[in-house]
Amino acid sequence: MPTPALLTVLVGLALQSCLPEPAPSEPLRLIEPTLPEARAVPPSADASRVRLRSVTARTHLRQPLLHQEVDGTLWEDERWLWTVSPADYLAEVLEDRLAAEPAAVTVDRDPDLDVEVELHMFQVIDSESGPGFVVSAKVRVAGKHGRQRIGTVTAGLPRERALPGDLARVAGEALDQVGRGIVAFVLEGGDRG
Repeated sequence: MPTPALLTVLVGLALQSCLPEPAPSEPLRLIEPTLPEARAVPPSADASRVRLRSVTARTHLRQPLLHQEVDGTLWEDERWLWTVSPADYLAEVLEDRLAAEPAAVTVDRDPDLDVEVELHMFQVIDSESGPGFVVSAKVRVAGKHGRQRIGTVTAGLPRERALPGDLARVAGEALDQVGRGIVAFVLEGGDRG
């Protein structure tokens, strides 16, 4: 006589064989922005000491590609994934842009300017004027003596409608524009203190 455990296993196997085959899922597709290279230059003698304290992103900005419809609806495209998180792309661009800026030298300690960046938008946009891609980030700069400035830097560029199309190039150019804008914002005003 079979034991209750054996009966349970047999019933489970019988039920599993009755289940339909799972539908083949569409393969994931990875996309990576084509980031322009910035040439590192030696800092000038009076360069501001800049620490890039953090580059983060809002929680909805992860690896799935985000789309914003004309009516403002935001949705994730689970078929298209960025190779890394969008904040990592922006951090790479900022490090390159700061290294290419003679008025700045990046440091880990004792900065003149402490910088925090939060990525707000990194998404495909479908608007009445056509498809595009938008990158937007909030920047906080703190000087040595407590003076703070906060600003937002945004770049938006048109793109081809079909994915992936020119999305890698457009995303890279938008990231570079935002990176340049953030570095300019950080260094404007010469507020080392």
